[in-house]
Parts: sequence; C-alpha cells; structure tokens
Amino acid sequence: MGGDYPVRIQSMTNTKTSDINSTVDQIVELVKSGCEIVRVTTQNISDAKCLKDIRHELEKLNILVPIVADVHFNPKVAEVAALYADKVRINPGNYYSSKVNETNLDGISRNLLPLINICKKNNTIIRIGVNHGSLSDRVLQEYGDTPLGMVQSLMEFVEVCSIHDFHNIVLSVKTSSVPIMIESNLLLVDRLRAKGVFYPLHLGVTEAGGDDEGRIKSALGIGYLLSKGIGDTIRVSLAESPIMELPTARYLASNYGISTGNNFIEKQHIEKIAIPANEINGPIIVSNKTSKHSDYSYESLKSKKIPELKIMEIVKLEYNNMDYNTLMVRTSADLSSMLYNNNIDGVSLSNTLTNDGQNSKILQVILQAMGKRIFNSEYIACPTCGRTNVDLVKLLRKIKQHTDSLVGLKIAVMGCIVNGPGEMLGADYGIVGSSKGHINLYKKGKIVEKRIPENEAVKALTTLIKLSGDWKDKLS
Repeated sequence: MGGDYPVRIQSMTNTKTSDINSTVDQIVELVKSGCEIVRVTTQNISDAKCLKDIRHELEKLNILVPIVADVHFNPKVAEVAALYADKVRINPGNYYSSKVNETNLDGISRNLLPLINICKKNNTIIRIGVNHGSLSDRVLQEYGDTPLGMVQSLMEFVEVCSIHDFHNIVLSVKTSSVPIMIESNLLLVDRLRAKGVFYPLHLGVTEAGGDDEGRIKSALGIGYLLSKGIGDTIRVSLAESPIMELPTARYLASNYGISTGNNFIEKQHIEKIAIPANEINGPIIVSNKTSKHSDYSYESLKSKKIPELKIMEIVKLEYNNMDYNTLMVRTSADLSSMLYNNNIDGVSLSNTLTNDGQNSKILQVILQAMGKRIFNSEYIACPTCGRTNVDLVKLLRKIKQHTDSLVGLKIAVMGCIVNGPGEMLGADYGIVGSSKGHINLYKKGKIVEKRIPENEAVKALTTLIKLSGDWKDKLS
C-alpha cells in the first residue's frame, strides 16, 4: 500500500476476538466481499495471543489477508500483538508520559521504544491513529480539542519513530465531523511535506453512524481527500454489520482512488434563477417538482409571479441510471469539494432512477454533514466491534425512531469506553455502553446516570431531553 498502489479497503470485525471460530468466519466473509485489510479488537494480552491462532486458521483456509491489531489503553498489549499481527494500531493518547521532569518526546520514546524494537524484529507496521475524542490531557491543555491538536499529537510520534530509524508506519487522524476530518488531514499533509517525509495515510470518518447519514458522511470526507490524491487505505465506519461497509468503500476506492484521480460528475453546470427573497442561512435546495425536502422547485417558481426576487446561482448535478445508494455516495463525493471550498448559493440534483423527494433528502443530509444547514438532529455512532457492550445497531435505530422529530441536537450513541466519553464532549446528549447490557447516560459531556439497563436506555435518554427543555419538535 502507499505510493502508486491502489487504495486499499479496510474493515473491522465485531466479534469477540477470543471466539476464534466466529472471528475467522467473519474475516473470511469480509475478504470474500472485497475487504483487503482486517482490523481485530485486541483488548488484552489474551486477545493478543489469540491473533496467532486466528492467523493459523486463516492460513489453513488460504486466506492471506493482513491482520491489524486494534489496541487501546495498554502499551504492553500492543507489544504482544506485534508478534502476530501484520500491523498494530495504537492511540497516542495512551503513550504520553505523566512524569513532570520528562520532555514530551522523551516520555513518548520511553514508552514507545519497546514496541518499535519488536516491530523492527518482526517486520510489523505501526499505525499511529489519533481520534478527536481521545487526545491526551497534555495535548488538550496546549492545543485544545482541535485539528492542530490532533496533528501535533501524531507528528510527535512520527518524530520519535524517525529518531529510532523506524519508518514502517501508517498515519490517521479521525473525527466524526466531516469538515474537521478534512481540515485535519490537509493540515497533516502540509506538516509532512514541510518535513520532507511521506507515509501512507488511512482515511475514515469515525463514529459516522448508520444508514444514509453514515454513508454520506464517509463519502464526503473520504471522497474529498481521495479526489485530491490523499489517502492510501480507507474504512467506511458504519454502525451496522461490517459487511455493509464494503459496497460504499469499494465504490469510493474504484472511482476516486489515487490511481484514478478523476472527478466523476456526469453533468454539472451553474444556472442562475430568481427566487423569493428569503432568510435561509446556507445553500438552498431546488428540486424539479415540489418536495417536502426541498426549499423551492423549478415547477413552482415558473408558475408564480413573485414580486420580490433574489438572483442565485444553483449548482445542478445530473446523473443517469443510478440506484439510490450509488447516487447517495456519488453525489456526496462530487459535492464535497464545492461545499468545503466554496459558499455556493444552492444545489439541485436529478437522476433518472430516483424521484425529487429522494434526491432532495440526500442533499439535506449532505448539507447538514458539511455544516451548511440544519434540518434534523445529528447522530454520532461508532461502528460495532468486539469491545461493544450493547446491541448498538438496534439501540441507534430505536433512538432515531423516538427522536426523529427533533432538530439541531447532537446525540451520540457509543458502544464502549474507548472513544465514547471523548465523543460525549461534543454532543448535547448521549449514551455509552459501560458494561455488558448497561449504559451510562450523558449530557454535555458529563455523566448524568450510570449503569442503566440497555432496555431502559431510550426512555432514560428521551426523559432527560424533555426535562432539560430541549424537546422541540420540527415545525410541520
């Protein structure tokens, strides 16, 4: 991977790693569905040792896919995992020194050097993976919870690896916010270029959620960067079965990857139209025919004489014969550059196989994900993995069903404590799987109630929102 090689597709198992048969079965299914790199939850030394047996069983089946150990909190687990995995993903937040008499680099070096030595001996890759929700206290104090903080955290580890002549590394900066994900990766690339060093980058929008929202967020962030020639491996993180991540990932890799370097809009042009003077703050949505998801339609504008007009430039995207899911991904990736770099007046989408309502709904999700408009509440949800303590997919869908009338709230639904508490800092409300079948309830980053049974989570969340005075239904 890296260089001129194709963009590689990655996913992650959601089985318990200690259940070797189930983990092997899921890896086989992922590989057959197009996954090229598989990440496996590695919570403890026991999980790390299981990687040896998992690899052995895969080799018996002639499945030679690279295995990545996903390690958080305990550096010793990473050192054991590096004996058996092709790559070990570590979180810089777990390696900083708390000793007041050590410099940043000295503390990182002391903690990281044992892993570097093992990886050198075993030809194991290290992925240095920074998440927005899990920066160290020292980085938060110096830089805040910002793109600069994430990139600085990562670059310190790059420097330590360089000091010890270890260059077998992959880098990633992830967040649930699409604009921040794009900004962070662009900043990282600038910092690497300034130092004259280049390493493969892994791309993804973490905690993107599920359904349309998750796919659109991933396509916006990954599609933007791939179209700029940035990115070597990708993961579309969905709060669904990992198999469901792969169609979107395959489409992005094949159509926007480094080897293609193309923008695939079939037909795009700017049209000037006259609309009623309005107070809409952000790009408007214009459909061909009237739709509840659009602001205006060409049909209604042509049929009325409107005295007070405003001239706006509308970006018109036109596609042919695309199914809904493909259109959703394609439109997101194609619009990402325009929305990130420019303030467009409005957008219109048409496609021969979908209707105006579907097209306008896609545009609503895109505009909200890019921070241009607010139509609904935003849901942040992690992809399921072996650490998940609750039925996250079921819980997320129930929460959406009970809160879909709300506008402007950010609700986080997280499966475990790795990124859960960190993501709560940016959410209005949220739940985190705290132990098997139980959740902790959060408001504005603070725990409100602990160990609520999973089957009472939705009621507890909606009750908290109502008691806090934030239950505001959409205007009909």
